[in-house]
Amino acid sequence: MFKKINLQLFAEVGATNTTATLSAEMQIHYDKTLIQKAGPKLIHEKFAEHRKLPLREGMTADFRCVEALPKLTTPIQEGVTPAPGSLVVTNKRATVRQYGGYVPVTDVLDMTAADPLIVETTEKSGEQMGLTRDTLLRDILNAGTHVFYAPSVDGEVVTPVETRKTLTANSKLTVRLVQKVVARLKMMNAPTIDGDYICILNPAVATDIMNDKLWREAYTYTTPENIRAGELGRIAGVRFFDSSEAKIFNDETCPDGLSVYSCLFFGKGAYATTDLEGQGGGEVIVKPKESGGTANPLNLYGTIGWKTLFAGVILCDEYLVRVECCSSDFPNAPAN
Repeated sequence: MFKKINLQLFAEVGATNTTATLSAEMQIHYDKTLIQKAGPKLIHEKFAEHRKLPLREGMTADFRCVEALPKLTTPIQEGVTPAPGSLVVTNKRATVRQYGGYVPVTDVLDMTAADPLIVETTEKSGEQMGLTRDTLLRDILNAGTHVFYAPSVDGEVVTPVETRKTLTANSKLTVRLVQKVVARLKMMNAPTIDGDYICILNPAVATDIMNDKLWREAYTYTTPENIRAGELGRIAGVRFFDSSEAKIFNDETCPDGLSVYSCLFFGKGAYATTDLEGQGGGEVIVKPKESGGTANPLNLYGTIGWKTLFAGVILCDEYLVRVECCSSDFPNAPAN
Protein backbone atom coordinates (compact mmCIF):
# COMPACT_ATOMS: atom_id res chain seq x y z
CA MET A 1 0.00 0.00 0.00
CA PHE A 2 2.79 2.41 0.90
CA LYS A 3 5.66 2.44 -1.54
CA LYS A 4 9.24 3.12 -0.50
CA ILE A 5 9.59 6.77 0.41
CA ASN A 6 12.46 8.68 -1.19
CA LEU A 7 13.49 11.39 1.25
CA GLN A 8 15.77 12.90 -1.40
CA LEU A 9 12.71 14.08 -3.36
CA PHE A 10 12.96 17.12 -1.14
CA ALA A 11 16.72 17.66 -1.39
CA GLU A 12 16.43 20.56 -3.84
CA VAL A 13 13.02 22.13 -3.88
CA GLY A 14 13.91 25.77 -3.20
CA ALA A 15 15.94 27.88 -0.83
CA THR A 16 13.46 27.69 2.01
CA ASN A 17 12.91 23.93 1.70
CA THR A 18 16.44 22.62 1.21
CA THR A 19 17.10 19.35 3.01
CA ALA A 20 20.63 18.30 3.87
CA THR A 21 21.64 15.01 2.28
CA LEU A 22 20.89 11.93 4.35
CA SER A 23 23.00 8.81 4.16
CA ALA A 24 21.48 5.83 2.37
CA GLU A 25 21.32 3.99 5.66
CA MET A 26 19.38 6.79 7.32
CA GLN A 27 16.96 7.03 4.38
CA ILE A 28 16.17 3.33 4.67
CA HIS A 29 15.85 3.63 8.42
CA TYR A 30 13.25 6.41 8.25
CA ASP A 31 11.41 4.86 5.29
CA LYS A 32 10.92 1.58 7.13
CA THR A 33 9.90 3.31 10.33
CA LEU A 34 7.17 5.31 8.60
CA ILE A 35 5.83 2.37 6.59
CA GLN A 36 5.73 0.04 9.58
CA LYS A 37 3.84 2.54 11.66
CA ALA A 38 1.44 3.78 8.97
CA GLY A 39 0.50 0.48 7.30
CA PRO A 40 -1.17 -1.51 10.10
CA LYS A 41 -3.59 1.32 10.85
CA LEU A 42 -5.11 1.33 7.38
CA ILE A 43 -7.69 -1.43 7.88
CA HIS A 44 -10.33 0.29 5.75
CA GLU A 45 -7.89 0.96 2.91
CA LYS A 46 -6.66 -2.63 3.01
CA PHE A 47 -9.63 -3.85 0.95
CA ALA A 48 -10.09 -0.87 -1.38
CA GLU A 49 -9.67 -0.94 -5.11
CA HIS A 50 -6.57 1.16 -5.75
CA ARG A 51 -6.44 3.47 -8.76
CA LYS A 52 -3.66 5.79 -9.87
CA LEU A 53 -4.36 9.30 -11.14
CA PRO A 54 -1.88 10.16 -13.94
CA LEU A 55 0.47 13.06 -13.29
CA ARG A 56 -0.39 16.45 -14.75
CA GLU A 57 -3.94 15.43 -15.67
CA GLY A 58 -5.83 17.30 -12.99
CA MET A 59 -6.89 16.38 -9.47
CA THR A 60 -10.12 14.57 -10.34
CA ALA A 61 -10.40 10.83 -10.86
CA ASP A 62 -13.40 9.34 -12.69
CA PHE A 63 -14.52 5.77 -12.02
CA ARG A 64 -16.95 4.21 -14.48
CA CYS A 65 -19.20 1.48 -13.11
CA VAL A 66 -20.95 -0.61 -15.76
CA GLU A 67 -24.23 -2.11 -14.60
CA ALA A 68 -25.13 -5.70 -15.39
CA LEU A 69 -27.11 -6.31 -18.58
CA PRO A 70 -30.75 -7.32 -18.02
CA LYS A 71 -32.16 -10.78 -18.64
CA LEU A 72 -33.55 -11.45 -22.11
CA THR A 73 -36.48 -13.82 -21.67
CA THR A 74 -38.36 -13.06 -24.92
CA PRO A 75 -37.58 -15.52 -27.73
CA ILE A 76 -36.04 -14.16 -30.91
CA GLN A 77 -38.48 -14.27 -33.85
CA GLU A 78 -37.25 -16.31 -36.73
CA GLY A 79 -35.33 -14.16 -39.18
CA VAL A 80 -35.81 -10.98 -37.13
CA THR A 81 -32.84 -9.23 -35.56
CA PRO A 82 -33.71 -8.30 -31.97
CA ALA A 83 -33.41 -4.74 -30.68
CA PRO A 84 -29.90 -3.89 -29.49
CA GLY A 85 -29.11 -3.66 -25.83
CA SER A 86 -27.46 -0.70 -24.17
CA LEU A 87 -24.91 -0.31 -21.43
CA VAL A 88 -25.77 1.69 -18.32
CA VAL A 89 -22.64 3.41 -17.07
CA THR A 90 -22.54 5.26 -13.76
CA ASN A 91 -19.74 7.76 -13.29
CA LYS A 92 -18.17 8.10 -9.85
CA ARG A 93 -15.88 11.06 -9.26
CA ALA A 94 -13.31 11.68 -6.54
CA THR A 95 -11.05 14.68 -6.06
CA VAL A 96 -7.54 14.08 -4.79
CA ARG A 97 -6.64 16.35 -1.89
CA GLN A 98 -3.42 16.85 0.00
CA TYR A 99 -3.04 16.35 3.73
CA GLY A 100 -0.02 16.70 5.94
CA GLY A 101 1.59 17.98 9.11
CA TYR A 102 4.91 18.41 10.84
CA VAL A 103 6.41 18.89 14.27
CA PRO A 104 9.52 20.87 15.24
CA VAL A 105 12.26 18.99 17.06
CA THR A 106 14.76 20.98 19.11
CA ASP A 107 18.50 21.04 18.53
CA VAL A 108 18.89 17.54 19.97
CA LEU A 109 17.94 16.51 16.43
CA ASP A 110 21.07 15.07 14.86
CA MET A 111 20.91 13.64 11.35
CA THR A 112 24.17 11.73 11.66
CA ALA A 113 22.92 9.23 14.23
CA ALA A 114 19.71 7.33 14.91
CA ASP A 115 18.69 9.53 17.83
CA PRO A 116 15.73 7.91 19.68
CA LEU A 117 13.83 11.21 19.48
CA ILE A 118 14.00 11.15 15.68
CA VAL A 119 12.82 7.56 15.55
CA GLU A 120 9.97 8.20 17.96
CA THR A 121 8.88 11.34 16.14
CA THR A 122 8.99 9.55 12.79
CA GLU A 123 6.89 6.75 14.26
CA LYS A 124 4.31 9.22 15.50
CA SER A 125 4.26 10.94 12.11
CA GLY A 126 3.63 7.60 10.43
CA GLU A 127 0.81 6.85 12.84
CA GLN A 128 -0.71 10.27 12.18
CA MET A 129 -0.60 9.81 8.42
CA GLY A 130 -2.05 6.32 8.61
CA LEU A 131 -4.86 7.33 10.92
CA THR A 132 -5.64 10.36 8.77
CA ARG A 133 -6.05 8.30 5.59
CA ASP A 134 -7.98 5.61 7.44
CA THR A 135 -10.39 8.11 8.99
CA LEU A 136 -11.01 9.92 5.70
CA LEU A 137 -11.93 6.68 3.95
CA ARG A 138 -13.92 5.34 6.90
CA ASP A 139 -16.15 8.41 6.98
CA ILE A 140 -16.78 8.15 3.23
CA LEU A 141 -17.87 4.53 3.63
CA ASN A 142 -20.13 5.34 6.55
CA ALA A 143 -22.11 7.65 4.27
CA GLY A 144 -23.38 4.63 2.33
CA THR A 145 -27.15 4.35 2.00
CA HIS A 146 -27.68 0.68 2.87
CA VAL A 147 -28.00 0.29 6.64
CA PHE A 148 -29.43 -2.31 9.01
CA TYR A 149 -30.18 -1.51 12.65
CA ALA A 150 -29.63 -4.32 15.13
CA PRO A 151 -32.96 -5.46 16.59
CA SER A 152 -33.50 -5.26 20.33
CA VAL A 153 -33.33 -8.81 21.70
CA ASP A 154 -34.68 -9.53 25.19
CA GLY A 155 -34.73 -13.27 25.74
CA GLU A 156 -37.01 -14.71 23.08
CA VAL A 157 -38.55 -11.34 22.23
CA VAL A 158 -37.04 -9.67 19.15
CA THR A 159 -38.14 -6.10 18.47
CA PRO A 160 -37.21 -4.60 15.07
CA VAL A 161 -35.41 -1.24 15.10
CA GLU A 162 -35.86 1.23 12.25
CA THR A 163 -33.64 4.17 13.25
CA ARG A 164 -30.38 4.87 15.04
CA LYS A 165 -32.20 6.82 17.73
CA THR A 166 -34.40 3.85 18.67
CA LEU A 167 -31.57 1.37 19.17
CA THR A 168 -31.46 -0.02 22.71
CA ALA A 169 -28.85 -1.51 25.01
CA ASN A 170 -30.08 -4.90 23.76
CA SER A 171 -29.38 -4.07 20.10
CA LYS A 172 -26.28 -6.19 19.53
CA LEU A 173 -24.48 -7.64 16.53
CA THR A 174 -25.42 -11.32 16.29
CA VAL A 175 -24.66 -14.16 13.91
CA ARG A 176 -28.32 -14.13 12.86
CA LEU A 177 -27.98 -10.49 11.83
CA VAL A 178 -24.78 -11.28 9.94
CA GLN A 179 -26.66 -13.97 8.02
CA LYS A 180 -29.27 -11.38 7.05
CA VAL A 181 -26.58 -8.99 5.80
CA VAL A 182 -24.94 -11.77 3.77
CA ALA A 183 -28.31 -12.61 2.19
CA ARG A 184 -28.68 -8.93 1.21
CA LEU A 185 -25.22 -8.81 -0.38
CA LYS A 186 -25.92 -12.02 -2.28
CA MET A 187 -29.24 -10.65 -3.51
CA MET A 188 -27.30 -7.66 -4.86
CA ASN A 189 -24.86 -10.07 -6.55
CA ALA A 190 -21.98 -8.51 -4.64
CA PRO A 191 -18.77 -10.39 -5.50
CA THR A 192 -16.76 -11.82 -2.64
CA ILE A 193 -13.12 -11.22 -1.76
CA ASP A 194 -11.28 -14.54 -1.95
CA GLY A 195 -14.56 -16.37 -1.36
CA ASP A 196 -15.93 -14.33 1.54
CA TYR A 197 -17.36 -10.95 2.38
CA ILE A 198 -15.50 -8.67 4.78
CA CYS A 199 -16.63 -6.98 7.98
CA ILE A 200 -14.73 -4.22 9.77
CA LEU A 201 -16.01 -3.71 13.30
CA ASN A 202 -14.97 -2.15 16.57
CA PRO A 203 -13.41 -4.37 19.28
CA ALA A 204 -16.29 -3.31 21.56
CA VAL A 205 -18.70 -5.00 19.15
CA ALA A 206 -16.44 -7.98 18.44
CA THR A 207 -16.82 -9.18 22.03
CA ASP A 208 -20.59 -9.40 21.59
CA ILE A 209 -20.63 -11.48 18.44
CA MET A 210 -17.80 -13.71 19.63
CA ASN A 211 -19.90 -14.55 22.69
CA ASP A 212 -22.90 -15.40 20.51
CA LYS A 213 -23.74 -19.07 20.95
CA LEU A 214 -23.82 -19.61 17.17
CA TRP A 215 -20.31 -18.14 16.86
CA ARG A 216 -18.92 -20.36 19.62
CA GLU A 217 -20.47 -23.47 18.11
CA ALA A 218 -19.28 -22.71 14.58
CA TYR A 219 -15.93 -23.57 13.06
CA THR A 220 -13.17 -21.33 14.40
CA TYR A 221 -9.58 -21.01 13.31
CA THR A 222 -7.25 -23.51 14.96
CA THR A 223 -4.05 -22.92 13.02
CA PRO A 224 -2.19 -19.61 12.75
CA GLU A 225 -1.75 -19.92 9.00
CA ASN A 226 -5.52 -19.59 8.55
CA ILE A 227 -5.64 -16.19 10.21
CA ARG A 228 -4.79 -13.05 8.31
CA ALA A 229 -3.28 -10.06 10.08
CA GLY A 230 -5.91 -8.64 12.41
CA GLU A 231 -8.55 -11.23 11.48
CA LEU A 232 -10.85 -12.46 14.26
CA GLY A 233 -12.50 -15.36 12.48
CA ARG A 234 -15.01 -16.38 9.84
CA ILE A 235 -18.69 -17.24 10.02
CA ALA A 236 -21.66 -17.17 7.63
CA GLY A 237 -19.36 -16.37 4.71
CA VAL A 238 -17.83 -13.28 6.36
CA ARG A 239 -14.29 -12.64 7.58
CA PHE A 240 -14.12 -10.26 10.53
CA PHE A 241 -11.44 -7.65 11.16
CA ASP A 242 -11.51 -5.42 14.22
CA SER A 243 -10.16 -1.89 14.33
CA SER A 244 -10.23 0.71 17.07
CA GLU A 245 -10.92 3.20 14.26
CA ALA A 246 -14.18 1.55 13.21
CA LYS A 247 -16.77 4.32 13.43
CA ILE A 248 -18.41 5.19 16.76
CA PHE A 249 -21.33 7.62 16.85
CA ASN A 250 -22.06 9.51 20.06
CA ASP A 251 -24.25 12.54 19.40
CA GLU A 252 -27.85 13.68 19.32
CA THR A 253 -28.69 11.04 16.68
CA CYS A 254 -27.93 8.26 19.19
CA PRO A 255 -30.12 6.88 21.99
CA ASP A 256 -29.75 8.75 25.27
CA GLY A 257 -26.70 7.51 27.15
CA LEU A 258 -25.65 5.05 24.45
CA SER A 259 -23.02 5.03 21.76
CA VAL A 260 -23.74 3.49 18.37
CA TYR A 261 -21.15 1.37 16.60
CA SER A 262 -20.84 0.96 12.84
CA CYS A 263 -19.97 -2.43 11.35
CA LEU A 264 -19.12 -2.28 7.65
CA PHE A 265 -19.87 -5.34 5.49
CA PHE A 266 -18.78 -5.30 1.86
CA GLY A 267 -17.71 -7.27 -1.19
CA LYS A 268 -15.11 -6.78 -3.88
CA GLY A 269 -15.28 -3.50 -5.76
CA ALA A 270 -17.43 -1.71 -3.22
CA TYR A 271 -15.08 1.25 -2.93
CA ALA A 272 -11.79 2.66 -4.13
CA THR A 273 -8.99 5.00 -3.21
CA THR A 274 -6.75 6.93 -5.52
CA ASP A 275 -3.59 9.00 -5.35
CA LEU A 276 -1.21 10.53 -7.88
CA GLU A 277 0.81 8.13 -10.01
CA GLY A 278 4.36 7.73 -8.75
CA GLN A 279 3.66 9.38 -5.42
CA GLY A 280 2.99 6.26 -3.38
CA GLY A 281 0.84 6.47 -0.28
CA GLY A 282 2.76 9.25 1.39
CA GLU A 283 6.09 10.94 1.99
CA VAL A 284 8.09 11.72 5.10
CA ILE A 285 10.13 14.93 5.16
CA VAL A 286 12.98 15.24 7.63
CA LYS A 287 14.79 18.57 7.82
CA PRO A 288 17.79 18.98 10.11
CA LYS A 289 18.38 22.04 12.24
CA GLU A 290 20.91 23.42 9.72
CA SER A 291 18.31 23.77 6.95
CA GLY A 292 16.32 26.73 8.27
CA GLY A 293 18.48 29.63 7.09
CA THR A 294 17.77 33.01 8.65
CA ALA A 295 14.41 31.76 9.93
CA ASN A 296 16.36 29.54 12.33
CA PRO A 297 19.62 31.51 12.84
CA LEU A 298 20.81 29.56 15.88
CA ASN A 299 19.96 26.12 14.48
CA LEU A 300 17.66 25.54 17.43
CA TYR A 301 15.31 23.10 15.78
CA GLY A 302 14.67 20.84 12.83
CA THR A 303 11.36 19.37 11.66
CA ILE A 304 9.87 15.99 10.86
CA GLY A 305 6.68 15.90 8.82
CA TRP A 306 4.62 14.03 6.29
CA LYS A 307 2.22 14.65 3.44
CA THR A 308 -0.10 12.47 1.42
CA LEU A 309 -2.44 12.80 -1.55
CA PHE A 310 -5.69 10.95 -1.07
CA ALA A 311 -9.20 10.47 -2.39
CA GLY A 312 -11.80 7.82 -1.68
CA VAL A 313 -15.14 6.95 -3.27
CA ILE A 314 -17.92 4.36 -2.97
CA LEU A 315 -18.00 2.59 -6.33
CA CYS A 316 -21.03 0.36 -5.83
CA ASP A 317 -23.30 1.27 -2.95
CA GLU A 318 -25.16 -2.04 -3.24
CA TYR A 319 -21.98 -3.91 -2.34
CA LEU A 320 -21.67 -2.06 0.98
CA VAL A 321 -23.92 -2.57 4.02
CA ARG A 322 -23.58 -0.79 7.35
CA VAL A 323 -24.91 -2.40 10.51
CA GLU A 324 -25.45 -0.09 13.47
CA CYS A 325 -25.61 -1.58 16.95
CA CYS A 326 -24.69 -1.05 20.59
CA SER A 327 -22.13 -2.74 22.85
CA SER A 328 -22.54 -4.74 26.05
CA ASP A 329 -19.11 -3.97 27.48
CA PHE A 330 -18.76 -0.36 26.30
CA PRO A 331 -22.25 1.13 26.13
CA ASN A 332 -21.08 4.75 26.21
CA ALA A 333 -17.81 5.35 24.38
CA PRO A 334 -16.60 8.64 22.89
CA ALA A 335 -17.10 9.27 19.20
CA ASN A 336 -14.10 8.85 16.96
